[in-house]
Amino acid sequence: MFPQGIDAVRLKVERARFHNDQAQAKWDEFIGSGAYGYVMSMDAEPPHTLRFRWQLRERTAEDERVLVDLALMFSDLMGNLRSALDHLAWQLVKVAGNEPHGRTSFPTAKSLDAWNSARGSAVRGIALQWLAVIDELQPYRETRPERHLLAVLDEVNNLAKHRMIPPTAQTLGEFGFKYSSLELPGRAITRNSIPGEIVSGEEFFNITANPPLDNVNVRLRDPIIRYSFTDGLNHDDGWGYTNADLIEWVSNAIDRFEPAFQ
Repeated sequence: MFPQGIDAVRLKVERARFHNDQAQAKWDEFIGSGAYGYVMSMDAEPPHTLRFRWQLRERTAEDERVLVDLALMFSDLMGNLRSALDHLAWQLVKVAGNEPHGRTSFPTAKSLDAWNSARGSAVRGIALQWLAVIDELQPYRETRPERHLLAVLDEVNNLAKHRMIPPTAQTLGEFGFKYSSLELPGRAITRNSIPGEIVSGEEFFNITANPPLDNVNVRLRDPIIRYSFTDGLNHDDGWGYTNADLIEWVSNAIDRFEPAFQ
Protein backbone atom coordinates (compact mmCIF):
# COMPACT_ATOMS: atom_id res chain seq x y z
CA MET A 1 0.00 0.00 0.00
CA PHE A 2 1.30 3.44 -0.89
CA PRO A 3 2.32 5.48 2.21
CA GLN A 4 -0.36 7.78 3.60
CA GLY A 5 -0.48 10.66 6.05
CA ILE A 6 2.76 11.62 7.73
CA ASP A 7 4.56 8.63 6.19
CA ALA A 8 3.95 10.13 2.74
CA VAL A 9 5.29 13.47 3.97
CA ARG A 10 8.46 11.83 5.25
CA LEU A 11 9.13 10.36 1.80
CA LYS A 12 9.96 13.88 0.63
CA VAL A 13 12.48 14.32 3.44
CA GLU A 14 14.05 10.96 2.62
CA ARG A 15 14.40 12.08 -0.99
CA ALA A 16 16.15 15.22 0.20
CA ARG A 17 18.56 13.06 2.21
CA PHE A 18 19.20 11.02 -0.94
CA HIS A 19 20.09 14.16 -2.90
CA ASN A 20 22.40 15.31 -0.10
CA ASP A 21 24.21 11.96 0.06
CA GLN A 22 24.44 11.86 -3.72
CA ALA A 23 25.95 15.34 -3.82
CA GLN A 24 28.47 14.55 -1.09
CA ALA A 25 29.59 11.40 -2.91
CA LYS A 26 30.05 13.34 -6.15
CA TRP A 27 31.99 16.06 -4.31
CA ASP A 28 34.27 13.54 -2.58
CA GLU A 29 35.00 11.94 -5.95
CA PHE A 30 35.79 15.34 -7.44
CA ILE A 31 38.16 16.24 -4.60
CA GLY A 32 39.86 12.86 -4.92
CA SER A 33 40.46 13.44 -8.63
CA GLY A 34 43.17 16.04 -7.90
CA ALA A 35 41.20 19.12 -8.89
CA TYR A 36 42.71 21.16 -6.05
CA GLY A 37 46.40 21.62 -5.28
CA TYR A 38 48.61 24.30 -3.77
CA VAL A 39 52.19 25.56 -3.81
CA MET A 40 54.38 27.01 -1.05
CA SER A 41 56.80 29.92 -1.26
CA MET A 42 58.84 31.87 1.26
CA ASP A 43 59.52 35.59 1.32
CA ALA A 44 63.15 36.42 0.54
CA GLU A 45 63.32 39.09 3.25
CA PRO A 46 63.00 38.51 7.01
CA PRO A 47 60.86 37.40 8.74
CA HIS A 48 60.57 34.98 5.76
CA THR A 49 56.81 34.45 5.80
CA LEU A 50 55.77 31.09 4.36
CA ARG A 51 52.85 31.53 1.94
CA PHE A 52 50.43 28.99 0.47
CA ARG A 53 48.66 29.61 -2.83
CA TRP A 54 46.12 27.57 -4.74
CA GLN A 55 47.34 25.77 -7.84
CA LEU A 56 44.28 24.34 -9.55
CA ARG A 57 44.34 22.12 -12.56
CA GLU A 58 42.79 23.50 -15.70
CA ARG A 59 39.05 22.91 -15.59
CA THR A 60 37.69 20.46 -18.12
CA ALA A 61 34.13 20.29 -19.43
CA GLU A 62 33.65 17.26 -17.15
CA ASP A 63 34.79 19.31 -14.14
CA GLU A 64 32.36 22.08 -14.95
CA ARG A 65 29.57 19.57 -15.31
CA VAL A 66 30.25 18.21 -11.81
CA LEU A 67 29.77 21.70 -10.36
CA VAL A 68 26.55 22.15 -12.32
CA ASP A 69 25.29 18.74 -11.18
CA LEU A 70 25.98 19.69 -7.55
CA ALA A 71 23.92 22.85 -7.97
CA LEU A 72 21.05 20.87 -9.51
CA MET A 73 21.14 18.36 -6.65
CA PHE A 74 21.07 21.25 -4.18
CA SER A 75 18.04 22.70 -5.96
CA ASP A 76 16.26 19.34 -5.85
CA LEU A 77 17.12 18.97 -2.17
CA MET A 78 15.61 22.38 -1.37
CA GLY A 79 12.49 21.60 -3.40
CA ASN A 80 11.86 18.31 -1.63
CA LEU A 81 12.34 19.81 1.82
CA ARG A 82 10.06 22.77 1.17
CA SER A 83 7.35 20.68 -0.47
CA ALA A 84 7.46 18.21 2.44
CA LEU A 85 6.12 20.98 4.65
CA ASP A 86 3.38 21.88 2.17
CA HIS A 87 2.41 18.19 1.96
CA LEU A 88 2.26 18.20 5.76
CA ALA A 89 -0.19 21.11 5.78
CA TRP A 90 -2.38 19.31 3.23
CA GLN A 91 -2.42 16.13 5.33
CA LEU A 92 -3.18 18.08 8.52
CA VAL A 93 -6.29 19.56 6.90
CA LYS A 94 -7.44 16.10 5.81
CA VAL A 95 -6.80 14.47 9.18
CA ALA A 96 -8.93 17.20 10.77
CA GLY A 97 -11.82 16.03 8.58
CA ASN A 98 -11.70 19.08 6.30
CA GLU A 99 -11.04 19.53 2.60
CA PRO A 100 -7.76 21.16 1.48
CA HIS A 101 -8.06 24.02 -1.01
CA GLY A 102 -5.86 25.61 -3.66
CA ARG A 103 -3.93 27.78 -1.18
CA THR A 104 -3.34 25.12 1.47
CA SER A 105 0.36 25.23 2.34
CA PHE A 106 2.84 25.51 5.19
CA PRO A 107 3.45 29.24 5.67
CA THR A 108 6.71 31.08 6.22
CA ALA A 109 5.76 34.16 8.21
CA LYS A 110 8.50 36.68 8.95
CA SER A 111 6.07 39.02 10.71
CA LEU A 112 3.03 38.67 12.94
CA ASP A 113 0.88 40.26 10.24
CA ALA A 114 2.03 37.62 7.76
CA TRP A 115 1.13 34.87 10.23
CA ASN A 116 -2.31 36.32 10.86
CA SER A 117 -2.87 36.43 7.10
CA ALA A 118 -1.78 32.79 6.75
CA ARG A 119 -4.26 31.71 9.41
CA GLY A 120 -7.09 32.78 7.16
CA SER A 121 -5.80 31.10 4.03
CA ALA A 122 -2.80 28.74 3.94
CA VAL A 123 -3.61 26.84 7.14
CA ARG A 124 -7.41 27.10 7.10
CA GLY A 125 -8.95 23.79 8.12
CA ILE A 126 -6.08 22.63 10.37
CA ALA A 127 -7.05 21.81 13.96
CA LEU A 128 -6.25 24.55 16.50
CA GLN A 129 -3.86 22.27 18.39
CA TRP A 130 -1.66 21.91 15.32
CA LEU A 131 -2.04 25.53 14.27
CA ALA A 132 -0.36 26.39 17.57
CA VAL A 133 2.61 24.18 16.67
CA ILE A 134 2.91 25.73 13.20
CA ASP A 135 2.85 29.14 14.90
CA GLU A 136 5.72 28.10 17.19
CA LEU A 137 7.81 27.17 14.13
CA GLN A 138 7.45 30.54 12.39
CA PRO A 139 10.43 32.84 11.73
CA TYR A 140 8.65 35.97 13.05
CA ARG A 141 9.30 34.70 16.58
CA GLU A 142 13.07 35.15 16.12
CA THR A 143 15.09 38.38 16.53
CA ARG A 144 16.38 37.95 12.98
CA PRO A 145 13.55 36.16 11.16
CA GLU A 146 15.44 36.10 7.86
CA ARG A 147 17.98 33.73 9.43
CA HIS A 148 15.46 31.29 10.82
CA LEU A 149 16.00 28.02 8.97
CA LEU A 150 12.44 27.94 7.67
CA ALA A 151 12.90 31.41 6.18
CA VAL A 152 16.23 30.34 4.70
CA LEU A 153 14.68 27.24 3.16
CA ASP A 154 11.81 29.25 1.71
CA GLU A 155 14.09 31.91 0.23
CA VAL A 156 16.63 29.53 -1.26
CA ASN A 157 13.97 27.23 -2.67
CA ASN A 158 12.26 30.19 -4.37
CA LEU A 159 15.61 31.28 -5.79
CA ALA A 160 16.32 27.83 -7.23
CA LYS A 161 12.76 27.21 -8.42
CA HIS A 162 11.95 30.55 -10.02
CA ARG A 163 15.12 32.53 -10.72
CA MET A 164 18.36 30.64 -11.19
CA ILE A 165 20.41 27.52 -10.56
CA PRO A 166 22.49 28.53 -7.51
CA PRO A 167 26.15 28.41 -8.67
CA THR A 168 28.51 26.14 -6.74
CA ALA A 169 31.16 27.95 -4.69
CA GLN A 170 34.25 26.26 -3.25
CA THR A 171 35.88 27.52 -0.06
CA LEU A 172 38.58 26.37 2.34
CA GLY A 173 37.13 24.68 5.38
CA GLU A 174 40.31 23.78 7.24
CA PHE A 175 44.04 23.59 6.65
CA GLY A 176 46.32 21.49 8.85
CA PHE A 177 49.84 22.81 9.38
CA LYS A 178 52.14 21.43 12.08
CA TYR A 179 55.75 22.33 12.70
CA SER A 180 58.43 21.81 15.32
CA SER A 181 61.87 23.27 16.00
CA LEU A 182 64.27 23.57 18.90
CA GLU A 183 64.30 27.32 18.23
CA LEU A 184 60.59 27.91 18.87
CA PRO A 185 60.88 29.51 22.35
CA GLY A 186 61.14 33.29 22.25
CA ARG A 187 59.51 33.70 18.84
CA ALA A 188 56.23 35.28 17.86
CA ILE A 189 54.26 32.93 15.60
CA THR A 190 51.58 34.45 13.40
CA ARG A 191 49.12 32.31 11.43
CA ASN A 192 46.71 33.81 8.96
CA SER A 193 43.95 31.92 7.16
CA ILE A 194 42.50 34.00 4.31
CA PRO A 195 38.77 33.43 3.73
CA GLY A 196 37.06 33.51 0.38
CA GLU A 197 36.41 31.42 -2.69
CA ILE A 198 39.14 29.21 -4.07
CA VAL A 199 40.88 30.88 -7.03
CA SER A 200 44.03 29.56 -8.69
CA GLY A 201 47.05 31.66 -7.72
CA GLU A 202 45.33 33.24 -4.72
CA GLU A 203 46.99 33.00 -1.31
CA PHE A 204 44.89 31.18 1.28
CA PHE A 205 47.21 30.75 4.26
CA ASN A 206 50.49 32.12 5.60
CA ILE A 207 52.58 31.68 8.69
CA THR A 208 55.41 33.81 10.10
CA ALA A 209 57.97 33.13 12.82
CA ASN A 210 59.73 36.26 14.07
CA PRO A 211 62.72 36.00 14.41
CA PRO A 212 62.88 33.45 11.54
CA LEU A 213 63.33 29.74 12.21
CA ASP A 214 65.92 27.42 10.73
CA ASN A 215 65.72 23.63 10.44
CA VAL A 216 61.97 23.47 10.88
CA ASN A 217 60.18 20.12 10.80
CA VAL A 218 56.99 20.83 8.85
CA ARG A 219 54.03 18.47 8.44
CA LEU A 220 51.19 19.41 6.11
CA ARG A 221 47.73 17.97 5.75
CA ASP A 222 45.54 18.20 2.70
CA PRO A 223 43.21 21.19 2.97
CA ILE A 224 39.57 20.39 3.67
CA ILE A 225 37.56 22.05 0.93
CA ARG A 226 33.85 22.72 1.27
CA TYR A 227 31.26 23.44 -1.34
CA SER A 228 28.34 25.81 -0.95
CA PHE A 229 25.91 27.63 -3.18
CA THR A 230 25.19 31.21 -4.03
CA ASP A 231 21.93 31.65 -2.13
CA GLY A 232 21.34 35.40 -2.32
CA LEU A 233 21.53 35.76 1.47
CA ASN A 234 23.83 37.99 3.51
CA HIS A 235 26.78 36.09 4.99
CA ASP A 236 29.06 39.09 5.63
CA ASP A 237 29.36 38.39 9.36
CA GLY A 238 30.28 34.72 8.85
CA TRP A 239 26.79 33.32 9.42
CA GLY A 240 26.01 30.11 7.58
CA TYR A 241 24.10 26.85 7.52
CA THR A 242 24.51 23.42 5.98
CA ASN A 243 22.25 21.12 3.99
CA ALA A 244 22.22 18.86 7.04
CA ASP A 245 20.95 21.74 9.21
CA LEU A 246 17.98 22.28 6.90
CA ILE A 247 17.21 18.57 6.64
CA GLU A 248 17.32 18.18 10.42
CA TRP A 249 15.08 21.20 11.00
CA VAL A 250 12.40 19.99 8.58
CA SER A 251 12.58 16.40 9.89
CA ASN A 252 12.24 17.55 13.51
CA ALA A 253 9.40 19.90 12.60
CA ILE A 254 7.46 17.10 10.92
CA ASP A 255 8.03 14.78 13.89
CA ARG A 256 6.15 17.24 16.12
CA PHE A 257 2.96 16.52 14.19
CA GLU A 258 3.11 12.73 14.42
CA PRO A 259 0.45 12.54 17.18
CA ALA A 260 -2.04 14.18 14.80
CA PHE A 261 -1.97 11.04 12.64
CA GLN A 262 -2.24 8.42 15.37
